[in-house]
Amino acid sequence: YAAEDGVYIFPWRKDKEGYETFRRNLSSDLKKVQEDAGIDILPTGGILGIKVARHTFQNLAKVKRLEPDLIRELVGHERDDVDNFYKDRYDMQTRDNGLYEVISSFDCITEIFPYDNMLIK
Repeated sequence: YAAEDGVYIFPWRKDKEGYETFRRNLSSDLKKVQEDAGIDILPTGGILGIKVARHTFQNLAKVKRLEPDLIRELVGHERDDVDNFYKDRYDMQTRDNGLYEVISSFDCITEIFPYDNMLIK
């Protein structure tokens, strides 16, 4: 994403190698978070990764009985030609309501983790 002045908002490199380095570092950081916080990925275990949050969100949305097309739009999934016809089918308020329906399930707590003094809410 570039600002109006053409300067990139996110500071990492924009080439393929830079993106791959970013993904490796993010993966490594998530593993450390999982280890330090004692996070178990249920039901089968595994490693905390980028897709875990997406899949958790989708499963919670299904439990909350959100429309499958709304869930797809919220997570940015597309299916061939069919979904392209319905792209941006829902207005912003409907998307926000669906998002809030899912994330309101969580108790928000503030905790400072020992690494990087990162504040998590």
